[in-house]
This record gives sequence, structure tokens and C-alpha cells, in this order.
Amino acid sequence: MLACPAMVSREDGRSDVGADIDRGRLDPATSPVDEDGRDRRGSVGIGTIGVAHDPLDPDGDVMSPARDRDPSSSRLDRAAGIREEASFFGPGRWKRFGFLHAPIGEPVAGLVICCPYQAEILRNYRREVLLARRLSAQGIAVQRFHYVGFGHSDGDPSFATFQTMREDALSAADQLVRATGVTTVGFLGTRWGGLVAASAVASRGGHLALWEPVVDPIRYFDEIFRFLILYQMKENPTITKSGEEALLDRLRREGSVDVLGHTVDLALYESARGLGLDGFVGTPTASTLLVQIGVGRSLRNEYASLVESWRGRGLDAETHVIRDQETWWISGHRWPIHEVHPPTKKLIAATTEWLRERLAPGSRGSR
Repeated sequence: MLACPAMVSREDGRSDVGADIDRGRLDPATSPVDEDGRDRRGSVGIGTIGVAHDPLDPDGDVMSPARDRDPSSSRLDRAAGIREEASFFGPGRWKRFGFLHAPIGEPVAGLVICCPYQAEILRNYRREVLLARRLSAQGIAVQRFHYVGFGHSDGDPSFATFQTMREDALSAADQLVRATGVTTVGFLGTRWGGLVAASAVASRGGHLALWEPVVDPIRYFDEIFRFLILYQMKENPTITKSGEEALLDRLRREGSVDVLGHTVDLALYESARGLGLDGFVGTPTASTLLVQIGVGRSLRNEYASLVESWRGRGLDAETHVIRDQETWWISGHRWPIHEVHPPTKKLIAATTEWLRERLAPGSRGSR
């Protein structure tokens, strides 16, 4: 396996490719390399470490654990007062790839970030990095990770289920505790990651922050298929909406469906049946923040009903609305520079304040 000695190639801790993506010079949906410099076609790109899928490994494929890789790669930002480390972790044969963002000094608490699913990961990736760096500068260590079967983690996406994703999140929390010694750990999840984070909190307890979470997983997949049909109808007017049922039939028959270059796999689809966000939020949840990201000025009905249900059960639930025109499954022609994008700045500020008050009450943010 190939392993580059450095995680990044720039002083700000990002690959040149990632910086170009944020500045709008590259579209991450069409760029041959992703934000971390990893070649989407399977080869090693700029600044990666221990990539599990390497065409130069004669025995390797996406289902083989990475071998002979560097255990970690790190950077220190003294100006920001943070350190960052990329590493593989977790029990079992398949290792998870993760990023630890921590203060140079002793952290006061920790947060695990559960990313979205497939194409939506790209839409949210930079927000997660910005939040992690903001929190770590204020004393809260953050563990980000890739689900097994996705990104740089070992395994194949066709084997991923909702249960394996929940185990990934819990393993990330264990890794965070081992690496930093924190005793208070919260979870944050976006879109599909909101379901994963809520499920992890149901198992472990703690505070829960949700960014535009999926409420009903099967309805979520139906919306993805509907979007694909509408896209196909635009390209080929002879296609009818009945193709949605045909997509489900193909998913069951072939085990996966391609949605504009990203697969939806049967194992994950079937494992999510009968699940829902409301079922995970209960007694183990210390408090919940639900952030809606969309064009509306007030909470949509599905979120308003959820929050009313939680508060009716005596749960501490807070909401926030961030007005932004987000297209989760597609990239669009314009990629916002999140560092200066007003909705993103409001999102990061509101979430940071809420998390600091819950995870580290009485502490003072340094930045």
C-alpha cells in the first residue's frame, strides 16, 4: 500500500484541491480528486495517508483492509491553539478512518460528528471541518470519521447497514475518549447522520445536535429515487414517473441503484425499515438541538411535530432555522465558500454556542 508522509500540503492544513473546492474553482461532484486530495478513481491523490484502495497493491480491493499504512498523521496549529490527527481506529478487521480535532491543552469535553450519506457528504464536508476547528479552539475535542465502507475506511458500501453505522459512531466516541480522556461526549449528525447520531445517543446517552436531519429513512430513499426519476425525465421525456417502482425492483434484484454516480445499496435500505428519528430521541438524550437548513422562515411541519412530541415527553429541545438554499444530493453550478458564507457562519456560531453551554457549562471560549 502507498502512504504519503503528510496529511496535508498547505499551511492552513488542507490540500490545495480542498481549498480550490471551497473557492468554487473545482466542483467536488466532478473533480477527479476529493477535498482531502484522494483520487476518486481509486488511486492515491494529494496528501492522503494509508488509503485502503490502491491499484498498486496486487492483492488489494475496496473490501481488503489497508496494510502497511502509517497509523496516523498530524498537524499543529499554534496560532489557533489546536492539533489535528488523521488515523485509523476501531476493533475488528475493518478499520475506520477518522480525524481528531483537539485543543493543544486539556479538552473539557468531546463531540462526535456523524456525516451524511453518499453525495450529501460532499455538501456538508466543509461545514463539519469549520465546526470542529471552532470547537477545538474553545476546548472541545471533536472526532470526525468515515463509515465503514465509505471514504477512506475499510470495507465495501454494499455491506453497510444502519446498525454498522451506529457501531461506527460508538466506536468513534470510544476513540475520542481514549485519545483525549474526556468524560463528557455529545453527538452531532447531519441528514442521514442525524439518525445515526440519535441512535448512538440512545445507546450511550448525551447531548444531541441535529442539522437538517432525516426523519423517516424510507421516505428519504423514496425522495432520492424520485429525484433521479425527475432528472431522467428531463433528459429523456419518454420516461414516466412509474420508473420509481422500477428503481425499487432493480434495487431488490441487483442489490444497488446508481443515483448520479452514487449508489444506494439494498442492505442499508432494508436495515432502515421501521426506524425513525422520533424513536431514538428519549430518556438517554440530555438535550437536543434541531437546526433546519432551508429557504423557509419557520420550522417545517415534520420538524415542528417532532419537537412538540419531544417537549410533550419532558425533553429539553431547542430549534434554530438557518435560511439557505441547499441542494443536498446535487452540487449545482456554484459552490459556496463556507468560511464567508453568511448562513454557514450563523450555523457554526449557533451550534457552537449551544454545544459549549451543554457540553462545557461555565467554560469560556477562547475564539
